[in-house]
Amino acid sequence: MKSELQRRYDLRQEGLTTGRVMFGNVIIADVHRPETDWKFSLSLLRLREIEWVITSRHGRIIPDPFGTDDVDLCLAYARAVEASKTPQDLVEWSRRWMPWAPAAEMDRIVLQEGWRAKPVGADHVAGMIYVSFAERQALGLRTIGACDVSKAERSAAAAEAKREKDRQRQAEKRRAEGRVDRQTYIENSLSARKPWEALGISRAKYYRQKDRETGVSPVTVDNTNRDGLVSPAETVEEPARKVA
Repeated sequence: MKSELQRRYDLRQEGLTTGRVMFGNVIIADVHRPETDWKFSLSLLRLREIEWVITSRHGRIIPDPFGTDDVDLCLAYARAVEASKTPQDLVEWSRRWMPWAPAAEMDRIVLQEGWRAKPVGADHVAGMIYVSFAERQALGLRTIGACDVSKAERSAAAAEAKREKDRQRQAEKRRAEGRVDRQTYIENSLSARKPWEALGISRAKYYRQKDRETGVSPVTVDNTNRDGLVSPAETVEEPARKVA
């Protein structure tokens, strides 16, 4: 049995979803959801995906890379954020994700990447922060491409995956209907079993013998009219025999 808190939560969710609260078939309340000015932002989604990559690789913050070989990669995250034309101020963003980075370095990145009028492409960002196709699939990225697989190759792979999924769905549908799948049909066909080889004869001879065994079904042509008489228009005259 549901608790009072759970019951109230369910009623609230029902109201937010349908716009009204029902008790059986009776409407007991109307829910007016406030309209918002929210709009989808591709650049903001790009920013979140860059943060997903950082979290997956480094955790909650990017570790201080100075004195190691990872300086360029760690600073590349900031360059990717600025090149994506996100609404986030880069200096403020760096204080959260790379607190070790000097503000002067962030200002330099803004000067280098801030001149762009439009965000860079998905594969460009992937090349900047070295996102592989496997990592892209694992994180479910949509606005970041892959540095090792081109967009055309990804599209071809996605199309092939869809075709394979459609084939499997059709095969499951045929099995549910009790129909024989194509592979089983081919394996059980004469061409696959080749019974003529067991008989030691050629394929053509095997089919000739099979035709003689089955024979040809006679075809009867009814050319009589309703009165049982042969229609003159359908009468075929025999050619006159020559007399020697």
